[in-house]
Amino acid sequence: MRLPEAIVMEILAKLPIKSVMRFISVCKHWCSYSQTPYFSTQHRHYALENNRLCLLVTRLHSTPRSQVLYFSQFSTHHNIQIPFLENCECVRRICGPCNGLLCLHNDDDCAIWNPSTREIKILPRPHSGRGGDSWIAAAFDLFNFGFDYTTHDYIVIKVFVSPHKDEQRNTMYKVELYSLKTNSWKIIFRPLRLDFNYKGFSTCINRCFYWMRTSTICAFDLRDEKFSNLTYPCDWYDPSSNPSAMFDLDGSLTFVFGRQQGAESSFAVWVMNGSWTQIWSIESVFGVEGPLGFWKNGELCLQGCNNQELLVFDPVIGEFKGLGIDACGVITFVENIVSINGKLDMRRA
Repeated sequence: MRLPEAIVMEILAKLPIKSVMRFISVCKHWCSYSQTPYFSTQHRHYALENNRLCLLVTRLHSTPRSQVLYFSQFSTHHNIQIPFLENCECVRRICGPCNGLLCLHNDDDCAIWNPSTREIKILPRPHSGRGGDSWIAAAFDLFNFGFDYTTHDYIVIKVFVSPHKDEQRNTMYKVELYSLKTNSWKIIFRPLRLDFNYKGFSTCINRCFYWMRTSTICAFDLRDEKFSNLTYPCDWYDPSSNPSAMFDLDGSLTFVFGRQQGAESSFAVWVMNGSWTQIWSIESVFGVEGPLGFWKNGELCLQGCNNQELLVFDPVIGEFKGLGIDACGVITFVENIVSINGKLDMRRA
């Protein structure tokens, strides 16, 4: 019996990524169809519907001269080697996931990596900071990674600072955007006045980039290419003394506010849907340092005080469980087969 082509494509979209990668070798049509935005959207929809989320754990190994970041799949606990990082002493930033992709940043170099297929693409360097350009990367190498669903394009944003001041002694900034489709950067602002005071957490939701700052959340919208500020849900919040973080939870900007009082910690989860709404909280727990991210069914991953053990809190039953693995960060993603026009790591497991 010969199945209609539409049903075959529907079946493919419901399979795990390893099975899809095997079956698209059947014919050129299946292979080309698997690279379309429609197939990627359908595959993501079914993966989320079946709660098929992958958990990537990051670990930081310190040596006398460097800090090396390791990735490992939670289901296997085996370290994943990435060619881009083999000769790097320290990875500065990881942005994402964005549709299953990650953006890695080390010194002056950036790369987009697909942990599902082990494909990696080294990006060309931005115009700024090279060839005698006096602009340099902003403090903390401020950058971000997201997806523009109107153009089906992956975007990297990077902010640069001038060593010179304007007439009012303000620090001057400009922004460059990288497009995966064109494999090039463009300068969109020169110059502008900003005060980032960046605090280490960033995300991109619905074409809008977000960064945590000391006093507010900084936002950059791809629709009008303008910056704006968003207040925290707690107007007295001080990120320098509280273990808090910012994430994408089911397509909504989510702020996890932590507060420590002695050996006790409390956490509150706020979601932005036009305005901030607190959806649940954890009161007076011991042995917890701070939030790392969300996993299946809205479970919150946290870092434990005991050897940095990875803990998971289930808000439905209100209980913690230890996963028996140390972690400095977690990345929850849905597998994506779409090619990023990079190189495939043949050591893929």
